Amino acid sequence: MTADVVKKALQAIASVVVAASASPLAGCRFEKPASPAALYECESYTLFADSITDGIHVGYAPDDTTLISTFRTATVPDTLHIPQPSMSLRYSSDARMIDAVHNLSLWALDSIPGNLSTADISYLTDLALCYVASDKAKELLRSKVRDGRVVQGRSYGGGFPVATDAVAWIAAAWSVYEVTGDYRWLEEIYPVARKTLEIYETVVADASTGLFRGMQSVAGNAIHPYPAWMTPVDISTIEPITVNALTARAYEAASMMAMALGHDGTEYMAKRNRLVEAVNTTLWVPDASMYSMYLYGEPYPIAAGAVDNLGQGLAMVYNVSTPEMSIAVQSHTPVLPLGIPAMYPQLSDSVPAVIVPVTEAYWAIAASHSGNTALLQRMVGSLTYLSAMNLGVFPYYDASSGKCPSAVRNMSGRNPLGAAANIAAIYRGMLGLRFTQGGIEIHPNIPPTVDTRREVRNLRYRDGLLHILINGYGSVISSYKMDGAEQTSHTIPSNIKGTHVIEITLGGNTPKVCEINEASVAAMPAVPVVNTRNARQIQIKNFSVGDAYEVYLNGVLDERIFVDKYYIHSAEVTQFTSAAFVPVRGWQYAGMSSRPIYFYPRESIMSVPADSLAYTGTSLISDKKLARQFVETTESYRGKMSFNIVAPEAGEYLMEAVYSNALADGEARSGLCAIRLVSVNDSISGALVMPPTVKDEWTLTSRSNMLRVKLRQGVNRVSVMYRKPYTVNSHVTLNNVLIKTVRFYKL
Repeated sequence: MTADVVKKALQAIASVVVAASASPLAGCRFEKPASPAALYECESYTLFADSITDGIHVGYAPDDTTLISTFRTATVPDTLHIPQPSMSLRYSSDARMIDAVHNLSLWALDSIPGNLSTADISYLTDLALCYVASDKAKELLRSKVRDGRVVQGRSYGGGFPVATDAVAWIAAAWSVYEVTGDYRWLEEIYPVARKTLEIYETVVADASTGLFRGMQSVAGNAIHPYPAWMTPVDISTIEPITVNALTARAYEAASMMAMALGHDGTEYMAKRNRLVEAVNTTLWVPDASMYSMYLYGEPYPIAAGAVDNLGQGLAMVYNVSTPEMSIAVQSHTPVLPLGIPAMYPQLSDSVPAVIVPVTEAYWAIAASHSGNTALLQRMVGSLTYLSAMNLGVFPYYDASSGKCPSAVRNMSGRNPLGAAANIAAIYRGMLGLRFTQGGIEIHPNIPPTVDTRREVRNLRYRDGLLHILINGYGSVISSYKMDGAEQTSHTIPSNIKGTHVIEITLGGNTPKVCEINEASVAAMPAVPVVNTRNARQIQIKNFSVGDAYEVYLNGVLDERIFVDKYYIHSAEVTQFTSAAFVPVRGWQYAGMSSRPIYFYPRESIMSVPADSLAYTGTSLISDKKLARQFVETTESYRGKMSFNIVAPEAGEYLMEAVYSNALADGEARSGLCAIRLVSVNDSISGALVMPPTVKDEWTLTSRSNMLRVKLRQGVNRVSVMYRKPYTVNSHVTLNNVLIKTVRFYKL
């Protein structure tokens, strides 16, 4: 196809474009196509059956295996010829553009790299691979099991338990069973789910909030929604909506696994319900009708003034939110012109706003479940625009330009997560396929457009091979036939065998009106940088005139100030006190808080030096005098260290370790986070988390997380120990740390 032919084709199908340059293509005035009406139109782009345009750039699908785009240069078209996917699954409709993006996505799933994280594989499976290629899904999920548990993989901050979204594996494994009905697979995955949840309950559960800790890792460094003061230790203590929605679904999946195997699943369902209640109590913001991104700032966390839209999407799809809450989230969450942002608003010093296809896919599914046709159209349109214009599927896109950032431009354009997102938006969004133990429930939600025919061929489900034809638009089924015979049930039974044709005709009902909160990219006020000028005065070094600053004492809003100084009253430092400052701009956007500053009576600290833990010294430090300030502990060496601590009174204390872990740099994807369980008077209290800091700098110390422990008055026996499987990190074979001091603070 020559450039002139491409140019004429684009001119024939594009909407009006007036470009500023004098180039042959960009200087043309593109006429609106004579035949097809728009499938979807918003301020930023218009989607037609065979094309899409944003007023400057044009994407065109001359057939369902070819995509042409002027996105890269706006002048010279680029062409992508899509090879035939190896999967037998096929989808076709009256919209060639969507069909071509579907085929591009199927082709991308032909070659899945082996270095995907556990979370990536889990989302990929849950969204699409479970019904596109279930055997491949099993293979990938099995690769993330070691010693009978799910492994997090090597992610930011040393892996588990800084990052904890590997729990998504449990939901993904269950989705494979729902599609295949493979009883042997069920017997294989249930023990893994049990062991993994037990580890999570021991290491990352927060008894005070009922939530689970740790970061989500999808899209890598493109989404790093943490203020600059946060170290991997700080990040390990956040309690995010994403991880908790995944864990709630994991409990539900474990319960269903148990019951399918003939066991009692009520305990897991009860845990799921308690977690859902905790999420909706602590992370739901009633005034905003949205979920906070996470709780942060130990030991008295506060809710972040931003949203994580992956977490919100998961909460809606996994029924963490009620139907009423889901509708509220969908109508109140800001949506950008090109799609839904990964987070909103942006950190002022973070990477640019991005759109992540995985997030949009879960929002498309949630919109379908809620009957929100307008939002479903927006998500499908956004995914189509981003893939068609960029001639590929990528893990994320710039939210302002829609372009694939240079950091990922050199990839193959066959990102499996982006591909799975596109497929899920069609099958689980528009077509409304819901895989359950009892069968496939079909709840189509087709927008009222000229694109009225949709056909799925070769969908393998358990022992059946299905061909599904959907005609018309709307969400009400007027006719449902299987092999030509009218059916009263709209569920494909789980015991189906052989090849069957399902024909569905929709009644053409008018979709209910649902508002979309249109927004533009916004940034939070700058994170306050604070220091203490003396024992009582705190100064905001980067104070911004016009911004207010909320003062949180021990996690509770105390007052709002408009000056750069704050004074702690003497009465407030008779016990441990945490002070944090949150900027607020225009009474609308709340920023992220400053690093918490701790005040406490010095005489209240109880310190346990290294020589009270075990014999000191280490070959990792050449200076023998310095080496004697530390005690070295590894998986096999000093795996348990016990000591006595005398508490002046019974109550709750904070315990932390001053440590050194120089096996890797703190931000490296090393998996080398050191983990040690803590028992107090023979009862497990939780875990000390000690991520790597600076490689080979063993004399450089850092502070672990603050673990809440209960001490009785008088002598208490405390043990710090390495105990499998709870303290196995993402590296597995290396778990070294030097401990200098253990401290206790009375709360």
